[in-house]
Amino acid sequence: MSRSAAGPAARGPGEPHPSVALGSVGGSSTANTGGRIRTRGSSGSALPVLLLVCVGLGGCHGLGSAPATAGASAYKPWNPAAAAASAHAGIPGEVLGLPPLSDAPEAERLRTRIQLVLGEPAIAECVEFLRAEAPLEDRVRVIDFLAGWADPGLMDWLVESVGAPATPKPMALACHRALCAATFFRVALDPDLHYEERRARVARDWAAWWHRNRGRSQSEWLVGRLAGAHELDRLDLIRHLIRVGDVSTVPTLVQYVDTGTLEFRAAALQAISYLTNTVFHDPPRSGPPDPRPKEVLLLDAVVRCQEWWKRARDGTPDRWIRDGFLARGVELHDPPVAADLTALTRALLDPHPAVRSQALRHLIRWTGEVILVEPGRGSDAFERLAEAWRAWIAPRRERLVWDPERQRFGEGPPPAENPEAPDPKSQ
Repeated sequence: MSRSAAGPAARGPGEPHPSVALGSVGGSSTANTGGRIRTRGSSGSALPVLLLVCVGLGGCHGLGSAPATAGASAYKPWNPAAAAASAHAGIPGEVLGLPPLSDAPEAERLRTRIQLVLGEPAIAECVEFLRAEAPLEDRVRVIDFLAGWADPGLMDWLVESVGAPATPKPMALACHRALCAATFFRVALDPDLHYEERRARVARDWAAWWHRNRGRSQSEWLVGRLAGAHELDRLDLIRHLIRVGDVSTVPTLVQYVDTGTLEFRAAALQAISYLTNTVFHDPPRSGPPDPRPKEVLLLDAVVRCQEWWKRARDGTPDRWIRDGFLARGVELHDPPVAADLTALTRALLDPHPAVRSQALRHLIRWTGEVILVEPGRGSDAFERLAEAWRAWIAPRRERLVWDPERQRFGEGPPPAENPEAPDPKSQ
């Protein structure tokens, strides 16, 4: 599973956001909103639609957001010919052909395809584009789109470019935003300094940070900050670990389920649930909600989580996820078979958001197809999503064959006809 994802930069109460501090001379469209990077008129993330499924079609803001085009305040229908007509091919061309709003469905679809299907080669293709002599505006748009991904090649280029004297100011600011989104690292700056002095200090800080942390995963950066972070930052860090999707963080997260505030402990439980596909608190599927106080419900979920960890700590992440599906009545084979895809469409209708999220992840990763929640947040969104997946699977079911090298289904030849079967027309 890819470890890259978009995320906000953490800061303490009252501290200026580093991207604001760096760009206050000359202006920046980045707004300081509650400890997150959020741009005017935009909200996005590396896996926004998966997260909408996670939280029941609620919003997810400020992760990997790109500045909206000036004056853009509503979604504009995407022109499919825009990407094809772009002077740039491949993934960079697709990025430049996206609508102006960073949370448009087409942008969400492309982020998800890179995250779960294309992986690092797509990021490398974008880095090559950034190194080329492309127009400044185009490079800034690609950088903002990539904000939050932590591929080493991309991070190398961002750290190199953020302080290079030849880097134009808009691109330096975009690099700084992207680094903040990927690392949660904050840079304290004197607002009275001239822009060039700020950039020099920022460049030194980023170079020193990258020298210390290159070779470590993004999850290690985030987990390493949990212990000493401010409470609000810790909540954002926990939520961001869900977006990164690295199950190696589970042992650390288990240590936090019975420490800290109610909100922080609940966030740690939520992260473990999403990462392992394990339900620790299952609200009633019908009738009134559980009347017990939140503290009691949380304590009950903590006990269940700790008991689960005693049983599961020696297992593998794949086993955790398969067991989680099995507990919800969805059995997956090893290796997968085509019938598993149909079973996963049933899991898209599960009342628990963690199960829905893992079902959608598996459908996308196992097929290479990106079918997401359609625009609009109606009560039947999950039914429509499941139906769309069933419609894609049905005509291919007999031809889908698991490819162990690619870890994905591929389409084989259609099943051979039985030559001994009588011709119905002759009867």
